[in-house]
Amino acid sequence: MLLFALQCLDAQPLLIYVCIFMFICLSFLLLSFFPDSIPWPDDLSNLMSFFEIFSVDIFSIFGGASCQLETGFLTKFNFHMMLVPGILLILFAAFLVVFAMSKSSKTFSPESVQTSLYTLVSMVLYTLYIGVSTRIFRLFKCVEIMGVWYLTADYNVVCFEGDWSSTAVIAFIGMGVFVFGIPLSQFLVLCKNRKYLDESTLKSDTEFRMHLKVKQKYGSIFEAYTAECYYYDIVDLVRRLVLTGGLILVGSEDGVAQIFLGILVSAMWLCLVLYFKPYASIWDTALSGILSFTLTITLVSGVCMRLYALTGSENDVYQRNAFGAVLIASIAVCFVLSIGAVIMSTECLRDRAVKMCRSKKEKNVVLNSSKVAPTQQKLSAIENAATKAWE
Repeated sequence: MLLFALQCLDAQPLLIYVCIFMFICLSFLLLSFFPDSIPWPDDLSNLMSFFEIFSVDIFSIFGGASCQLETGFLTKFNFHMMLVPGILLILFAAFLVVFAMSKSSKTFSPESVQTSLYTLVSMVLYTLYIGVSTRIFRLFKCVEIMGVWYLTADYNVVCFEGDWSSTAVIAFIGMGVFVFGIPLSQFLVLCKNRKYLDESTLKSDTEFRMHLKVKQKYGSIFEAYTAECYYYDIVDLVRRLVLTGGLILVGSEDGVAQIFLGILVSAMWLCLVLYFKPYASIWDTALSGILSFTLTITLVSGVCMRLYALTGSENDVYQRNAFGAVLIASIAVCFVLSIGAVIMSTECLRDRAVKMCRSKKEKNVVLNSSKVAPTQQKLSAIENAATKAWE
């Protein structure tokens, strides 16, 4: 949000670069909060200890009252389930007010208000989809302890009875309407309007007008992709769902099945993006590839950490130091790639980079032409001399 505000205010590129660097640094300061029970390599432990100087416990100022601020999982679940319909009701109420004003307004029309409603609803659903879906999947993750099933997200809750059963009814409704309903509705909308998505295939004015209507309503779903890959937003939605809620249902938190599935999905998505190039913008393709590669490195590092925890005592000091160095190098690579991803997602910096590349190309062309011109003059003088000598 800060970068977006700076971009809208036309801030200086140096200020934006500084904000990007501070944002990435603060993100990587989370290393200091990693648990000490994990057998980290010595070099990485020293790096994490260094970052502890930036860690501040905000809730410590509340003292013992901070424990009273905690709520149970079922309370958070009910609030999360009410979040989506609550926001949609607010948007619909605002739409009714603005739509009534648009009939007598000279600055915006009823069609533009409807377009804004479709855009905002799509943005809200896209933003809250993963969080709500993950919360639903966590409700069904239980573990058996001495013959009793407890909820892993809150061991005060007993599964399959009492409050959990009544909450599960809401979860099943949310799963059908939200988790599976949103991707299915998007797929049906794209299939219904398939012939109006690609502007180059339209043959009449009626089809072109339908294309404009479909683009105004559902352009946020397919507009960022090429005509052949118009459905990739749904594929990306399913990918994010598998990487969040799907991993919760697969094995335990310390199992390798979760990491293996995450690596498999990330690697497949990376190959799809690099091979098919589904995005209409080359910047979006590069950005998606960088983020997928960073996620793959993170998951592979998790597998290596799991293997190191099992075999760390058997390795000699050289292997431990080498593993620590490689792990720090992977963190540095993710750090650099994160900065590059933020720069590519910021439009003003992206345009500046394009202008710099174009100016360099123009300078090279000028230099090459200045070098070629004297050579051509010499050749023309030689040709003139040879012509006179022949005559």
